[in-house]
Amino acid sequence: MELDQIQPEQASVQVGVADAPVQIVEYINLRCPDSKHYEEEVASLLKSYIEREQVVRYLKHFDKHKGVLERGQWAYDYLPVLDNEAACQWIQFFFQNQADWGSLESHVAIAHYAEAQGLTLFPEAKVWHAAVQKEIEAVGVERIPTVIVNGTPLIEKITSEELQAAVESALHPGA
Repeated sequence: MELDQIQPEQASVQVGVADAPVQIVEYINLRCPDSKHYEEEVASLLKSYIEREQVVRYLKHFDKHKGVLERGQWAYDYLPVLDNEAACQWIQFFFQNQADWGSLESHVAIAHYAEAQGLTLFPEAKVWHAAVQKEIEAVGVERIPTVIVNGTPLIEKITSEELQAAVESALHPGA
């Protein structure tokens, strides 16, 4: 991976202060069961680090154009990504309610679902998708979730222990 090509703030939802010493770039997909598990069961351990301004998360949606994962892209198009806090809440919502919308078979059905929640289409969604796709190709991300902690990649079935070890190592190098 050419990790120096990552642009954390570009086309991402930011959680935490930008100048935190530990930068975590997370490539996720709203329809991916492994991304759902990561967000609900693993990433929660980052909350205290974020509150202490030690960690910032940059959530980037990886558009997979195959099977059910394409539905994640369709849902992501409706996130209010210019408002980090609101977007983060909606990401949580979509993961928590994946059983409700994840089996919808078309872009139109997911649009209706999102609009029924009060969301509107993000007009720059295609630009965001293209920026993240270009970065994914440059970095060589192939599987989701891929979580990069200060240059250290964690891929797919990420455990709390792995994530915490990577964060602690980044906070206390050589310890």
